[in-house]
Amino acid sequence: VPASTFDSQTNTIREFASYCEENGLTVADLSINTAVWFVDELETRSDKTIIGQVASIANLLAFAWQQDPKIIQARVAAVLKRSHGRVYPELNPAFRLDEGTRDQIETVLEWMRRSRYGTRLHAVSALMLAAHVRPGDALMIDEADVDFDASSIRIRLPQTHLIGKNEFISHRTAELGDTLDVLETYRQYSQADAGTDAFFTTPRGRLSDATFYRNIRSNSQRVLTDGAALTPKQLWRYSFTHLDP
Repeated sequence: VPASTFDSQTNTIREFASYCEENGLTVADLSINTAVWFVDELETRSDKTIIGQVASIANLLAFAWQQDPKIIQARVAAVLKRSHGRVYPELNPAFRLDEGTRDQIETVLEWMRRSRYGTRLHAVSALMLAAHVRPGDALMIDEADVDFDASSIRIRLPQTHLIGKNEFISHRTAELGDTLDVLETYRQYSQADAGTDAFFTTPRGRLSDATFYRNIRSNSQRVLTDGAALTPKQLWRYSFTHLDP
């Protein structure tokens, strides 16, 4: 990590710690709203500074909660948009989607639920939406990472995150909810390759990024009347559309 990045994040965390101390907040009191209130204190600063400071706080909260900092950033951004009308696409990927693309994604997802329930395509897509997991990270999930009894899944934290790269957190756990049934259906009918630990497979082994990319594009082109082609990255961005505060 560059020295300038380290110093910047250290200063932000010190400011945040001082803010919490002044307001009588302990680690147990920390929440998404705590980060939003702190941002209110920074309103005279530039958007670029606020984005960087939210990212730093998200790393801190991610370590405390053993979560993905990108999800925490997106939750903070969602509250800021709702309560303050301030939009930060750098913090919430869903803000990068226009209304037309969101409608297309919803059309394709509804088609999957009705016509392709429990297929590999549906299972990967449903998992991405439920756990806000990037396409490549979803495909790296192994059979052992899925706990059907607890209705949860263990997801590797991307090395692109500071806390992941420095091995403060290697994995996070996400609840599956209704997606559990989709994964159970997929598991029941899929023909897993005996030579791989992967959960999502092809006859040749683990499902690759390229194959999933082609599947999303070709099926969306078939479903959408204008022949538009969606990408896995757009599905991931859409997953942040509805976030709990």
